[in-house]
Amino acid sequence: MYSNRIRANQDIIRNLTNMTSAERNGIDAFARYQSAAVFADMNFTYGEILVFLGAPWSEPLGRGEGFRQRWREIARAIPIGINVRNDRGGRVQGAFAGAFAGFGFRSAGANPRFVLDVNVNTWRDEHLVPGVEFAWVEISANLTDTHTRAVLLPYGFNLRGSGHFTLPGAENLAFNDAVQRIGWEYGDMLADYLAQLIPRR
Repeated sequence: MYSNRIRANQDIIRNLTNMTSAERNGIDAFARYQSAAVFADMNFTYGEILVFLGAPWSEPLGRGEGFRQRWREIARAIPIGINVRNDRGGRVQGAFAGAFAGFGFRSAGANPRFVLDVNVNTWRDEHLVPGVEFAWVEISANLTDTHTRAVLLPYGFNLRGSGHFTLPGAENLAFNDAVQRIGWEYGDMLADYLAQLIPRR
């Protein structure tokens, strides 16, 4: 059973890493090598089980560190431009940059291939409560391939922050909530998008 799993995983790894030289430096390659690392680690574990059972695999089975190193190199070579309109103190930009940094991407570089265009809008909640102000924040962000002009990952939300006795204070609270939401939500969305780039055949 474990031998069959190793063979199946080796086929998957070969399929994932079978790319042209041009393809090996793109964002698709990042996702492929990331997945290949997972399957390589699985095979290493299965190989250890076979050794324990007294039926070792005939070929050496390494961990996925080589694949991880490759996708880190690809990520470092793919800067992501982040343009934010109506930011406050760079907080929204920092939240998105942190999400990309979690995958090894740099949010810098001249004329980047991929750009995240972000627009931030705030407005007063018209449902007035005596002595309390509330504010809304709307975030819209599109990750775009500048070569093809295709939107790769659209993202957006709006939320109402907690109340405050001044409108600037209410806007600041709403802004803080929006930044926190980007921090815990956007990275997961980016992970899902990258997973979709992996070939299914």
